Amino acid sequence: MTSRFTISKEQMLSSLKHPAFPVPIYAHFEPHKDDKEVALAAVSKRGDLLQLFNSSLQDDKEVVMEAVTENPRSIRYAGEECCKDKDIARQVLYNDKKADVLRYFSDEIRNDYALIASALPNIQSAGYEIRSDKSLMSEAVKARPQQFGWSMPKLFDDKEYCMMAINIDTANVRNLPENHPLLRDRALALETVSKNHETLGTFKFFHDDPEIIHAAYMREEWEYSDKNPNRTINTNEDSVIELFASERIQNACRGNDPHKALNSLVLLDKLSNNLAPKKSQKLTMKI
Repeated sequence: MTSRFTISKEQMLSSLKHPAFPVPIYAHFEPHKDDKEVALAAVSKRGDLLQLFNSSLQDDKEVVMEAVTENPRSIRYAGEECCKDKDIARQVLYNDKKADVLRYFSDEIRNDYALIASALPNIQSAGYEIRSDKSLMSEAVKARPQQFGWSMPKLFDDKEYCMMAINIDTANVRNLPENHPLLRDRALALETVSKNHETLGTFKFFHDDPEIIHAAYMREEWEYSDKNPNRTINTNEDSVIELFASERIQNACRGNDPHKALNSLVLLDKLSNNLAPKKSQKLTMKI
């Protein structure tokens, strides 16, 4: 397609840089397809105009970066080297936030989960494909632990993935679905509340377990202790015992030293379990 008249470079730049002027028709770019200054002005106004310039400018990092900043989908017109560039990939993902845009990049970029995860400003705004990808989400959680909460439901069924997130930040147990099997894991509950007393509320199945309540209470005391170099200000008037413990445990602690009361309950529960009748075994007799 050719134009009946030619627009000079000065006219072209004036048109592109003036916000009120429309973009010249495609044919007018033909005489300027090798001009980087025109290319930069054009793609900054409309990223997809990158397709009108020669291959060297389509593989020019500065030009392509300008294009994908205006329109991330302009990456489809970029040259091979630019499709391997991590800076360009970050810019595209930051602006686009959809997994399918990765198809325009090299295999190296597509398989760089750490880069992809770090480029996304917030996983919440990412598409289903990204939030369903275990490897990618693992990197996202490592970069920003709170991103775990935006995982798609199928990833919450993956114990390895969930444990990874909890090991990074114990607060991630709060993002597990209410009836998740890990919330009935006593060993996990004991370990988690020992590190973060505020997670006790999530382990509702163990609110009548004095050992777990005691572990959370000791952690709470340490958090607000003068001996703790990272001491925080306690904004709760009630302790974890008053907030989360069962009525049985609260009654035992009321008016007593909580440590002694809880230790007594632990011993009492162990004694009760030892004295509980075992399931009878059926005897088989040979006649």
